[in-house]
Amino acid sequence: MATAVQPPATTGAMTPKEARRRKRRALAAAGLILGIGGAITLATWNDEEFIGTQVDSAGFALDGEIEGSNEGADGTYTQNPASAPGQLQFDVAEDGLMPEESIAAPYWIRLTAPTIDEADLVLDSIEASGGNLDQLSYEIYAGGTCSASNPSGQLLGSGSDLSPASLTAGTSPTLQPGATVNDPGTPVALCVVLTAGAASGEAGFQPGETTTITWGLSAAAVQNAGTGD
Repeated sequence: MATAVQPPATTGAMTPKEARRRKRRALAAAGLILGIGGAITLATWNDEEFIGTQVDSAGFALDGEIEGSNEGADGTYTQNPASAPGQLQFDVAEDGLMPEESIAAPYWIRLTAPTIDEADLVLDSIEASGGNLDQLSYEIYAGGTCSASNPSGQLLGSGSDLSPASLTAGTSPTLQPGATVNDPGTPVALCVVLTAGAASGEAGFQPGETTTITWGLSAAAVQNAGTGD
């Protein structure tokens, strides 16, 4: 007769030590299944700070007027680019300029508000088209009286003809800014004197011609001259 295998005999309740060991095994098994983790607070040892500002550059511009005054009280000053130059008003007869005749036209120029620096005025370019380009000469004066026969002031520039190569720069007058940033500068009177050559056949001053002339004036701020030092 076969003998039945009996289960091991129970020895009774687990001791507290065995219970803790079994609990740890159960927790470890759960950890493998569910994952384990924790939260760690890190110390802060760096930071950033930002500062900034907005910088506006000062204004700087010229404007002019053909019927102004040295006080700037009369006329309307405008900015005149090369594409739309201020049109000088010469005192010339209705039938036009005659040989060996000189004519003159005034022009006032100033610094606009809010220009705050002094500036040196320069005659730096000329463009001309049409007839008699080599039979017309010119002189431009600053700060004097405007007369075709007896102009005065600083000679800003001149040319023996209307070619760019003949332009000869003279003295640069200094333009003054306004008393405050909201005021335009003090106008400087210019005088443009144009003189025709002699009539000497086909090589001389020719009748019935139209000549268009544009002079370019520029100004450069005098360094450390204004209130923005």
